[in-house]
Amino acid sequence: MDRKEGWELRLAGVFARYQSEPFDWERHNCVTFAGEVVRALTGEHALAYPSSPSVSTPVEAARALAELGGLEVAATAVLGAPIDGWKLCRRGDIALVEQDGRPLLMACAGSTLCGPSMQGLAHLPLRNALKVWRVG
Repeated sequence: MDRKEGWELRLAGVFARYQSEPFDWERHNCVTFAGEVVRALTGEHALAYPSSPSVSTPVEAARALAELGGLEVAATAVLGAPIDGWKLCRRGDIALVEQDGRPLLMACAGSTLCGPSMQGLAHLPLRNALKVWRVG
């Protein structure tokens, strides 16, 4: 997957659209958000929960991810091997972090990682990235 011309504007649009969008297990979770970021950069929506059964609760999300081998395995299957270290993270790359004992995906926004929270996009320091996948 290569970055397509104009990805910067499309990525900014994703960040703006989700800036105040609260987390929702079914519509706006870390997997769907990361998928939208990938689509903004490459034109391909590469990350998604399996379509059946639907994911609308934390239990359903955990079950769906377990079927895929876990969030890290699922992201690697789609995005390839992670790069070595958060210091190489660039805008639009996808990162795995752990928060409240749960793995979740966030996107590099430049100087921070961002991802869905109950109040809209939350930002964490880049150093919180446990794994980083280069997008394009």
